[in-house]
Amino acid sequence: MHFRQLPAWSAIVLSLASLAACATPAVAPASSPGATATATVISQPAKPGGKLTPRLQMLASTPALRAAPAAVLARALSLPEQGPGSLVLDANGRVLVTIRASDVSTRTQETLQHLGVHITSVSDRYQQVSAFVSMDALNTIADLPAVLSVQEELAPGFGDGPAGGAVPQPKPSAYP
Repeated sequence: MHFRQLPAWSAIVLSLASLAACATPAVAPASSPGATATATVISQPAKPGGKLTPRLQMLASTPALRAAPAAVLARALSLPEQGPGSLVLDANGRVLVTIRASDVSTRTQETLQHLGVHITSVSDRYQQVSAFVSMDALNTIADLPAVLSVQEELAPGFGDGPAGGAVPQPKPSAYP
């Protein structure tokens, strides 16, 4: 079926779906009727032109989410709770990120460390710093003039099969 052949109501449904995706985010306050102890978090778009990815922007702007259990955090960020594709967190609850910067000089690294960033590696060639960052410091780091962008790093996949990143092998043919 070609797109031109879709009934008129399909176009309306698609329009409504795209509007719903742009809906204003919300966090249910604990004092609202019917609210549970764990706040319900609804996706929040990144601010246009921001230095944080949409997921990191959501973490930076939603204190309830930063304090949420791992299952709630993963669900709100549309990620698995653990394993391949999940957020990488250290024992202190800091998230692993890659910070692209206009310079990764010693001065920039010291500024990041002063903000509580635990640097794991620096690439002069690619102007990147990999580091564990407190979720509370994400906006402060993004506001640094040398910082161009901040992106979360997701856990890699290992093992056999398509989910583990291995290439599936063709089955032998029954014919000679």
